[in-house]
Amino acid sequence: MSMADGQSPDEVLDGFVEQPQEDVEWLPEWDDSPEERPGENTRIEDNTLIWERDGFEARLESTEVTHWRAEIDIPEDIGQWFPREIDLKCAPRPEYGFVESVDAESYAATAATIVIQENYQPTWEVNKFIDYLLESAEDSEAFQEEVSQRLEDARESEA
Repeated sequence: MSMADGQSPDEVLDGFVEQPQEDVEWLPEWDDSPEERPGENTRIEDNTLIWERDGFEARLESTEVTHWRAEIDIPEDIGQWFPREIDLKCAPRPEYGFVESVDAESYAATAATIVIQENYQPTWEVNKFIDYLLESAEDSEAFQEEVSQRLEDARESEA
């Protein structure tokens, strides 16, 4: 097309350049390869991409081009290792964003809202955050078991 067709240079370029994602969308490869979906029970409701994974439920929505907000429900057995809001707000994840808020009940995180900025793969970034929570909880549990075992051994040798 040329300017004679009534289009501006920007309009012409828009036809050749992939535009950043503005809304959640169902990717075609998810139909062909369900294992490529971000998690189980993946669906879109009211312009929110929802999926479940390892006991978590994630709800992702776009706030502006390449900016995302994800609300993540945290299972109790994982949330118990994050009793304070700061435990998650100081997390090294998400890499391209921050933890906006944390809901807690009885000294356990029950949900977190993360904001992801300038990102073209928000589902991947949300799943990296979930992986971080899973790995941190596993490490904390292993540490607690090791300390308990050492205390038990010390008590036995003392007696």
